[in-house]
Amino acid sequence: MANRKIYFSNKYFQEQYEYQHVMLPRELSKQVPKTHLMSEEKWR
Repeated sequence: MANRKIYFSNKYFQEQYEYQHVMLPRELSKQVPKTHLMSEEKWR
């Protein structure tokens, strides 16, 4: 059975940037554009 939840890693920081890995369920990932990066406002 596939995982149907969104997974968020712990946040980590490097100099001035903040990072966090996010893993999406396969069905939801199909809605993410592959031609460009989304703005922070859009993906949140």
